[in-house]
Amino acid sequence: MEVKPLRSTAFLGLLSLSLIGCASLSEIRPETRNNKTDISTKEYTDRLPPQKLPPGQCGLFIWTADTEQTFIGFETDDRVKLILEGQRLEGRRIYKDGIVFPDRIYSLEGGAKGAIEIPVSLVEDKEIAEGTRYYGRFKSLTENGWERLTPIVALYSCVSEA
Repeated sequence: MEVKPLRSTAFLGLLSLSLIGCASLSEIRPETRNNKTDISTKEYTDRLPPQKLPPGQCGLFIWTADTEQTFIGFETDDRVKLILEGQRLEGRRIYKDGIVFPDRIYSLEGGAKGAIEIPVSLVEDKEIAEGTRYYGRFKSLTENGWERLTPIVALYSCVSEA
């Protein structure tokens, strides 16, 4: 009868030692404590960093429409930033006859191909609490001249001035 309390005491002792070892792990490796990344200095190559809208501004936030939902585009005040085929591009929204809202064309610089125009088709709009959500696609040309369609999801949202 006295053996059972010894077993449970030994078990509790081992359990507490293992928990102490886990708790002290961050003391052994201080780089694991408070490991926060500064967004402003982090280098993004496959996605855009988080973007902020100033008060009184509106913007279009664009993600890939796949399972990863990668943040690849941001437009405000007709200026645009875009990650396309692994390249960071910047430019502006241009207006041409025949392009009807919410569709748009981006004139972009910074890629290996030089200045390019990317048509953006936005369809299936839905009003939601944060703004308007769209489904759509980018149309671009591959190096071999093939047309590539990139499905996207976009959110058009505004920040109030107050």
